[in-house]
Amino acid sequence: MKLSADSLEDLLYDFLSELIFVKDTEGLLFNKFEINISEKNNKYSINAKCFGEIIDRKKHQLNADAKAITKHKFEIKKTKDKYIAHVIVDI
Repeated sequence: MKLSADSLEDLLYDFLSELIFVKDTEGLLFNKFEINISEKNNKYSINAKCFGEIIDRKKHQLNADAKAITKHKFEIKKTKDKYIAHVIVDI
């Protein structure tokens, strides 16, 4: 999965929204990711390999089904050695 955005916040929002879209349209759940994020000319890009499997209702118990990522209180904070994201998911 390759995406680009003008900010790191928009990139995370778009990436999470795309994961929900793929779940809904292709019936896939992901459990492992290889992610590379880069910044060039004030534009952020993500190149992600997403690993998972087709949803099997006999195997996967979906107690809550993510419908959308909200922008309400959405934020990313950089600390000394990591980033912390606050994300609210509509279910």
